[in-house]
Amino acid sequence: MLENSRFSLTLPELFRVLNGEQARTRLEQKAIDDAEWEKLIHEAMNGSLLKEASEKVVAWTEGLCDESSPGARTLRKVFANSRLEAAYCLKKALKALLMVTEGSHSASIRLPILSAKVTETLMR
Repeated sequence: MLENSRFSLTLPELFRVLNGEQARTRLEQKAIDDAEWEKLIHEAMNGSLLKEASEKVVAWTEGLCDESSPGARTLRKVFANSRLEAAYCLKKALKALLMVTEGSHSASIRLPILSAKVTETLMR
């Protein structure tokens, strides 16, 4: 309809003009989102935090890719809203897991205390 009007545009062209990006199908957008999700996870795995991590922490991080690890769905929801926030949350989670598995604290640590210590160390 638009093509036969005085504007002579197709819907994908109109979308590109209005939004500054190419129109994508849901399948194409899902593929892009999945690639960015995996990139986020792989960047975290290649980061300095996991170089000396236990096998359990590495396995949990790897499980995020296929969303089989606990907390993966929550992180994926955060990722859908803000990739930067998801990267920040993943960094916090990894730092907390490393603190617990390294044994730098007593056998048990209350969650609010762990949260405060992780947040404090990340703010520096």
